[in-house]
Amino acid sequence: MTSPWRADSTYAAIGTPSSCAKEGLWPRFDREVTVAALAAACRRSYWAEWQRIRCPALVVLGEKGFIGPQESDRMRRLRPDIPIVVIDGVGHDLHLEDPQALYEQMAGFLRHP
Repeated sequence: MTSPWRADSTYAAIGTPSSCAKEGLWPRFDREVTVAALAAACRRSYWAEWQRIRCPALVVLGEKGFIGPQESDRMRRLRPDIPIVVIDGVGHDLHLEDPQALYEQMAGFLRHP
């Protein structure tokens, strides 16, 4: 399936808006468009933006996610004021894999930012 959205739009990365099936809503993806959009985002550095954050922030990572120890260590060195929590045994989709652990971290942060 080819996305009807422009290649540079956000929707191009995820395909067309969700379709309705008997089971409910389900997303449609165009693999090539998604890979191209993500590749462009991965080629640039975001360290300057990371250092400019001025609001309370919390970083929650999955132990098996794509942000590894070297990158999270650098995040800590550059911004020791921003808490970084790693949830054991989960990957990038920690909100799906262990929503309770994510909720607990976020709730604690929001009570005491």
